[in-house]
Order: sequence, then C-alpha cells, then structure tokens
Amino acid sequence: GYVDCWMADVQSLDRLVAQYPGVYRVFADNVMTVDLGVAFENSYEGEYVKNLNTVLFDMDRDGTIERIVDSYKAGATTGRQGAES
Repeated sequence: GYVDCWMADVQSLDRLVAQYPGVYRVFADNVMTVDLGVAFENSYEGEYVKNLNTVLFDMDRDGTIERIVDSYKAGATTGRQGAES
C-alpha cells in the first residue's frame, strides 16, 4: 500500500530527500520536540551523577552540544553523519 506522509527523525528525512531529489519534501516546521534524559540504577553514587550533570551543563554553555548536533545535521544531507568538516 501507499501512505500520504510519515514521521521520522529530521536527519533521516533530510537524508532521504537528498537521495531522491524532487520526490520527497520535509514539512518546514518541527512537528514535535523530544526531551531525553539519563537514568541510573539506585546503586550509582550521587557524585557520578553530579559530575555528569556538570559536564553536560558546561558542554551546553560553551556550545559543544550545538556543534555536535550541527555536525550530525550536516552529515544527514551529505551521508557523512558526525563527520568532521
């Protein structure tokens, strides 16, 4: 059968559009955003979680996370996900 549309992560759709120019297009706006979290077993020490939170906060503040995400976004259309530019 056929479908009129489907949803997937943006990187996958961008790659599909790049592979088949003129056949598919991606809706201009995000349909939804997803917040992800990290879960630990109760046996993990609090200091480990605190250190991870600190590192993630620092990476967000100094732009590291944005650079990583941008690298994967660019890779989705070139077929080189995560490739260094």
